[in-house]
Amino acid sequence: MKNQYVADVGDFGKYALLKYLEDSGIKLGINWYLIEDDDTNDGQIVAYLEN
Repeated sequence: MKNQYVADVGDFGKYALLKYLEDSGIKLGINWYLIEDDDTNDGQIVAYLEN
Protein backbone atom coordinates (compact mmCIF):
# COMPACT_ATOMS: atom_id res chain seq x y z
CA MET A 1 0.00 0.00 0.00
CA LYS A 2 1.23 3.49 -0.78
CA ASN A 3 -0.09 6.76 0.58
CA GLN A 4 -0.55 7.92 -3.02
CA TYR A 5 -3.24 5.24 -3.48
CA VAL A 6 -5.43 6.25 -0.53
CA ALA A 7 -8.99 7.08 -1.64
CA ASP A 8 -8.30 6.26 -5.30
CA VAL A 9 -11.47 5.05 -7.00
CA GLY A 10 -9.79 1.65 -7.53
CA ASP A 11 -9.93 1.07 -3.77
CA PHE A 12 -13.69 0.65 -3.96
CA GLY A 13 -13.35 -2.29 -6.32
CA LYS A 14 -10.83 -3.98 -4.06
CA TYR A 15 -12.93 -3.48 -0.94
CA ALA A 16 -16.07 -4.67 -2.74
CA LEU A 17 -14.29 -7.87 -3.79
CA LEU A 18 -13.05 -8.50 -0.24
CA LYS A 19 -16.55 -7.92 1.15
CA TYR A 20 -18.08 -10.25 -1.44
CA LEU A 21 -15.61 -13.02 -0.57
CA GLU A 22 -16.21 -12.57 3.15
CA ASP A 23 -20.00 -12.53 2.72
CA SER A 24 -19.79 -15.78 0.76
CA GLY A 25 -18.23 -17.51 3.78
CA ILE A 26 -14.55 -17.31 2.88
CA LYS A 27 -12.42 -16.32 5.84
CA LEU A 28 -9.90 -13.67 4.92
CA GLY A 29 -6.66 -12.49 6.41
CA ILE A 30 -5.25 -9.25 5.06
CA ASN A 31 -1.68 -8.16 5.68
CA TRP A 32 -1.27 -4.52 4.62
CA TYR A 33 2.18 -2.98 4.46
CA LEU A 34 3.25 0.54 3.62
CA ILE A 35 5.92 1.30 1.03
CA GLU A 36 7.21 4.61 -0.29
CA ASP A 37 5.31 6.51 -2.99
CA ASP A 38 6.76 6.55 -6.49
CA ASP A 39 6.67 9.00 -9.40
CA THR A 40 3.87 7.28 -11.35
CA ASN A 41 0.39 8.65 -11.93
CA ASP A 42 -1.18 5.71 -10.13
CA GLY A 43 -3.63 6.64 -7.43
CA GLN A 44 -4.67 9.93 -9.03
CA ILE A 45 -8.37 9.18 -9.63
CA VAL A 46 -9.73 11.11 -6.65
CA ALA A 47 -11.72 13.91 -8.34
CA TYR A 48 -14.95 12.31 -7.07
CA LEU A 49 -13.97 13.54 -3.60
CA GLU A 50 -14.65 17.12 -4.69
CA ASN A 51 -18.35 16.45 -5.46
